[in-house]
Amino acid sequence: MNTIICKNISKRFVLPVICLLIIVTSLMVLPQVVSASPGIPNQFYGTLTINGAAAAAGYTVTAKDNGVDSGASTTTDSQGRYGYSGALMVQGNQGDSITFFVNGVQASQPATFQAGGITDLALTVSGTVPANGNSSALSITTSSFYAGAVGNSYSQTLAASGGSGTYTFTITSGSLPAGLTLGSGGSITGTPTTAGTVSFTAQVSDSAQATSSRQFDITIDAPAATTPAYTPPTSTSSTSLPSEPAATPQSPSTTQTSASTGSPSFADYSFSELTVAPQIANAGDQITATVRVVNSGNGSDSKNIVLKVNDINMAQQVVQVDPGKSQYINFTFTENTPGTYSVTVEDQTANLQVQAAPAQAPAAGGSSIPVMVIIAAGVLLVIVLVVLLIVRQRQNY
Repeated sequence: MNTIICKNISKRFVLPVICLLIIVTSLMVLPQVVSASPGIPNQFYGTLTINGAAAAAGYTVTAKDNGVDSGASTTTDSQGRYGYSGALMVQGNQGDSITFFVNGVQASQPATFQAGGITDLALTVSGTVPANGNSSALSITTSSFYAGAVGNSYSQTLAASGGSGTYTFTITSGSLPAGLTLGSGGSITGTPTTAGTVSFTAQVSDSAQATSSRQFDITIDAPAATTPAYTPPTSTSSTSLPSEPAATPQSPSTTQTSASTGSPSFADYSFSELTVAPQIANAGDQITATVRVVNSGNGSDSKNIVLKVNDINMAQQVVQVDPGKSQYINFTFTENTPGTYSVTVEDQTANLQVQAAPAQAPAAGGSSIPVMVIIAAGVLLVIVLVVLLIVRQRQNY
């Protein structure tokens, strides 16, 4: 009888003890197995800033795991973000050190590998970054300047293409005509004071410190000679008047004349009602600036209107408004860096506030199941098996 009782007790307690040992072992082993598995990557995404400006589209971002190339890469989009146009999925082991590179130049921010993590990490790079292979070479596209005249206001803006980020213009040799100055955004403005032709070399640089130069000439004409109005001589006799002398031939002139009075005609533009919409925008949003242009003159000469943001040329339009009329002009632009900006058109100024775009992680580019989910699934499976074994054991008694 005692032997039978001992056998029954053994059957009742041995299996639960074994099941308990399986559960404890699973809880200890599963986290280590999961964290050590290189099959679960860490996804990275965020913004990329190069020398203080948002990166242009097409820069290549790569990652190294403990100094070894991980094979992961992605490119920046038009909003200066990486990991959105293609997921940056880095393979590694829990706790590894991850470093990032932009066109081969190391970024300032490292990261710690988290298996299954989706990490928002803003990257910054300083110094000279190799040219972006997906963008055209930096160049000045302006080919020539129109001739000005002494005493008349002058305005023309240098334009560039290619490269990345914000353009900055400088004069590297020669000089501008007396009375004219160059703004960093490329605008050459002022009132010439001396006639003649001068030569100079303009240089443009971008946010990646790439440069391009081009030589120009600007001719300033002498002021046009004016012919004094004819004044009849004072009469000395009541019986006769001297005949009016024949008109003196005049050289052709580009000055318009009024059909009704014969006086010169010219456009007289003024500006008002500058508005910016929205006044508070997210980085990368399209922004519209609207200004009213009024022509109070009696001519309809065209005028080049420039939109500046923090004294940097962003857009320009040539307008022509009929005498006594007005019209509204719209400019569109974007700003990718949060901050407060001053928007100007001629003598009009408006303020703009740009805030960071709402954080939104890109879609996962691969398997990135959180570690705790895998652990919980494994433990649940073991518990289910234990319960089934216990139920089956009781059915046998």
